[in-house]
Amino acid sequence: MAAKKISVETVLELFRELPASAKVSALTALGTSSSLVWAGTAAAGMWKVHQEVSSHRWFWEDHVISGLAKLNELGMLTNPEIYAPSFALLSNGAQRYLHRSDWYSNKLIFPQTGQKLHRPSKIKNAPPLIYVALGDSAAQGVGCEDVHDSYVALFASYLRRATQRRIIVLNYSISGAVASTVVNAQIPQMQATGLTPDIITLDIGGNDVFSAEGQNPKNFQRQMEIIVESLPSPALISEVPPAKPLPADKRAIEMNDILTRVVSESDHILVPIRHLGDVPLWRTLMIRAEDGFHPNTDTYRQIAAEFVRVVEPLLQERGWWQDSTADKIPPLSDETEDNRANLWSGLLKLKSADKDDISPIEK
Repeated sequence: MAAKKISVETVLELFRELPASAKVSALTALGTSSSLVWAGTAAAGMWKVHQEVSSHRWFWEDHVISGLAKLNELGMLTNPEIYAPSFALLSNGAQRYLHRSDWYSNKLIFPQTGQKLHRPSKIKNAPPLIYVALGDSAAQGVGCEDVHDSYVALFASYLRRATQRRIIVLNYSISGAVASTVVNAQIPQMQATGLTPDIITLDIGGNDVFSAEGQNPKNFQRQMEIIVESLPSPALISEVPPAKPLPADKRAIEMNDILTRVVSESDHILVPIRHLGDVPLWRTLMIRAEDGFHPNTDTYRQIAAEFVRVVEPLLQERGWWQDSTADKIPPLSDETEDNRANLWSGLLKLKSADKDDISPIEK
């Protein structure tokens, strides 16, 4: 089938509508492509991913309100009056998504073992665990068309299975966020609830690499210091992802060194994810979404797996771990090209049709 032609005007219009980070990838595609058709197709893919920003944010914002409503119903919210208008919208059915505080993904998290995240029965009379997600578009799941495939959704499902407890997910992440956004907006939102989260995850730094604010190493270090001082310990903080093949990856490495050092000097837990994107150039587009910038569905699954690996000791330490119901975490494979190739072959065998429906709402 012949490729559908895309006019120059259409390509330019797409470029104008894209966020700054995606423009970088678009210009790279335009400069290296052999035809305008290829560049236009790449730009269309970027526009498709950009449209996910709004839909994912709507989902998670409504998810926060429904989660807080559930906590209020259980008498765990100390200041419900400040959320009264949102609760009124929720009760009147005005929210875009309803009753999502009991929602979990049922997708594969370790595809090499074929294990799914089945919903176990909850421990009777056990209070829910509060999981707060902070960060940028990666925490929103931008890059995967179905929000069920985001690492936050997969990780929440794993917590549900491993602990046999209800998990209330409060995802305060924002697409395009930099470290100062976490300091000035997301942490205050979390603190305003008056709740102490049981589990906190944070991914940040991917946008700082390209922002004028984030490119100042001293400023980024100061913001990270404020973050680790402000978050209840121990939070799970992921590494700064690579920016390959762009020259900005040098800044990403420098910023990752800063983040690693600051986190290691605190009581928080570092989650290694940089290696997931540290691949040969020919594989770069195979691990990313159509915009060439965000992770794709399979990479989000691997990110969730890294969070799972580091959280297990914490769950055991706090007495939340239910060994009989938790997924068996496969050992890390040797970092060789052969093993990477074998893992990728396994991921390619996963069919998009093999998707589970959303589990029914619990009453």
